[in-house]
Amino acid sequence: MPRRDGAKAPREPSPLPLVVVSLVVLGALVFARARSTVARRPSPPTRRRPTLDAAGYLQVIAPGWRAAGCATATCHGAPGASFALSPELDAAGALAEFSAVTSRVRAGDPGASPLRQRARDGHAGSTPLREGGCLATQLDRWLSREGLSACDGGP
Repeated sequence: MPRRDGAKAPREPSPLPLVVVSLVVLGALVFARARSTVARRPSPPTRRRPTLDAAGYLQVIAPGWRAAGCATATCHGAPGASFALSPELDAAGALAEFSAVTSRVRAGDPGASPLRQRARDGHAGSTPLREGGCLATQLDRWLSREGLSACDGGP
């Protein structure tokens, strides 16, 4: 409304800029809080395949297979064997053998590991591992990710 002296009346400040600024500040605070909450949440566990001790396998289990005769030409030492064991382990052979072995086991669950079942039951005319024998016990310990000790006597 015009004033009596003809000058324009000063305008009342509009609440709109204050509302906009308040919403922007509030949004920034909510966003910052949400990001900090996400950062504090524990990350979900990753589903990784449990690892087995390669050194334990190569120092205890692999020599046990060889002592039991598994690496002979009539068994897993044959060129066409589905699961090959070489009589002597070099670095490349050890890596290939460890990879082949770990593809046939279920780490942490010895009873469900196909390798353990075949070794304990015997196969293709082989002699099964003796229940309670050193190699059978060490195989179970390795699959359970426990400490191993070398077998002094036979498998």
